[in-house]
Amino acid sequence: MQLKTQFFIISLLFFTKILLNNSIVLNKDLLAKWYPNVNQTSELDLSFRNITQIENYTFFGLTNLQKLNLQFNQLNAVHAFTFYGLTNLTSLYLNNNNIYFMNETSFNTLKNLTTLALFGNLLETINGTVFSPLINLEELSLFDNYINFINVTAFSNLISLKRLELFTNQISSVNETLFANLNNLVELNINENRIERIERYTFANMTKLQFLDLSSNKLDYLEALIFEGMDELHDVFLSDNPITKRDPIYVSSLCVTHPKCRIYIY
Repeated sequence: MQLKTQFFIISLLFFTKILLNNSIVLNKDLLAKWYPNVNQTSELDLSFRNITQIENYTFFGLTNLQKLNLQFNQLNAVHAFTFYGLTNLTSLYLNNNNIYFMNETSFNTLKNLTTLALFGNLLETINGTVFSPLINLEELSLFDNYINFINVTAFSNLISLKRLELFTNQISSVNETLFANLNNLVELNINENRIERIERYTFANMTKLQFLDLSSNKLDYLEALIFEGMDELHDVFLSDNPITKRDPIYVSSLCVTHPKCRIYIY
């Protein structure tokens, strides 16, 4: 048994060394070597390349680029000029990296972005301005991180957002105005967190919301009129919360004035 354990440790160290030795810092020259016609391309797949860092201005001048895939690399940060100049980019996939830091101006020139995937990283906090330039963003995926704090203005400018995924994080509270400007949101997934209470007007302006998942939290209380005015609400998931176990009849009645709404408590 001890021999097997020693072999496993040695193997792990060996493969870790290989990965470190093969780590890549991406710059304009390397990108041109990989893709000689990169200036003409509209889609760029750089996934599974073991990229650990991207030099500033690497993508500058790629005005035709619309989709950039950087998933499953070893990136740990998004700096101020990492994506500078990608003015026509619509989709950016940064999921399944090791990102723990994003500069406040990381996405400043990505005004046409509609999809941003940041799930499967090491993010703990979301500051108030990092997403501010993304006025055309429709899908934001932040699930499977370690997020425990979201600035109250983090989503204020995301007026086009339709889907927001925050599940499987460590969020314990939701400010009543956090979602205030998300008038076009259709789907909100904030399940598998540590939320204990949601105030009455938290969802007040989300009149187009159809799907809401609050399951697997620590919710102990919900206001009777918490879903008031949400006429498009179809499905609400509240299973695996203290309140649903203690008072399932009350929880089931929260949608009584909404003919389309169904609440799932099991």
